[in-house]
Amino acid sequence: MDNLKSYLSKVRQFLEQFKKVEQKKKPPKLKTLTKKHVNLAVVGGTCCLLFIGLMGSIRAITLSNQVSSLKTSIENFEKEKADSPSTTRQYDYRLQYYLNDFVYAYFTLSQENNKQTEQINHLNSFYGALPDTKSQGQVRNPSEVIYSQLITVTDKVATYRVKYKEWIKKDNNTEKKEITTGFNIP
Repeated sequence: MDNLKSYLSKVRQFLEQFKKVEQKKKPPKLKTLTKKHVNLAVVGGTCCLLFIGLMGSIRAITLSNQVSSLKTSIENFEKEKADSPSTTRQYDYRLQYYLNDFVYAYFTLSQENNKQTEQINHLNSFYGALPDTKSQGQVRNPSEVIYSQLITVTDKVATYRVKYKEWIKKDNNTEKKEITTGFNIP
């Protein structure tokens, strides 16, 4: 027990060495500068400002040269663009309306028999001469267009993306199926 007390007192003495001692507060002292130090500070500040201005003017000169070279390259690019044929979509909207009507007539077939004949006659009106009908035992199912989108018109071939619903009869059940397909129109 005595050893423990002696050990604690030694630890306390050791820790008291690090006790914060309050210092007396003194009024702040003003530093006196010589004329030489003040002149050095003023000349150094002036030199710094002149250096920054010089670097800024050099940068402005180099950037102005780059701007003029960029301007000439942009003008050359604009000339090349004007000379080259445009590759953007520029086809007659009458063609697009005609093709939209054809796609709608081609992919739409009513479930009622009397409307089917009207729709087939409307589809045949798009052809200059009626195409040969070769029946291979296939039955056309009633269908309806959900959407059609003209993708490209190249070399007298129009490409469409078509999504349509088709009602398929199996035995006594009718199955509704949505189909998305690509469709080329010569």
